[in-house]
Amino acid sequence: MSLSEALDIQDESCTCLEINIATPIVPGVMYDTVIKQVNFFKLLQKAKAHYPMFQKQCKRYAHGDYEYLHYDGQEKFTVNKRRLIKFHGFNDFVVSHLKKESAMPFMFPWSNKLHDTEYISRATFKISNRLFLNFESRYAKPDATPTYHVYFNYNHGHNVETAMLSNNVQTALTHLGYSLIPH
Repeated sequence: MSLSEALDIQDESCTCLEINIATPIVPGVMYDTVIKQVNFFKLLQKAKAHYPMFQKQCKRYAHGDYEYLHYDGQEKFTVNKRRLIKFHGFNDFVVSHLKKESAMPFMFPWSNKLHDTEYISRATFKISNRLFLNFESRYAKPDATPTYHVYFNYNHGHNVETAMLSNNVQTALTHLGYSLIPH
């Protein structure tokens, strides 16, 4: 399967695609989406040369399919329900088809047994109206060593233009120095 084929959205329950830059651990089964700090900053500089950017910081709480994002310095928060529908792995990428919906704050299952809590610093580049390139530093605690992640997210409705999405992703990957030819 090609990257273009993996970007083809046939399932109507899919509302979001994420394309993570990744390293295969067990090809086709398990991938590591954490990238090295030096590579993160090289890719970030390449993205800055081509696209407009904005930044956000937040604290993310996760429990099951729900995530609660509280944005720093603001009285703003978001609650989402996210469910993985399917994924396709490649040498350098993982394409995830997700169902993502906004939820009311009271739907987040607050408990002492949260599955994950992390601080996120994100630089986002707007590729098109629905496609964004994200560079995230994630910390378990404010003073912890961060992990680095680079991914695209595409939020769509039922009028998705798969060819335009594929072209935009491929152009952005080329700007980052990635070859779309399989290794």
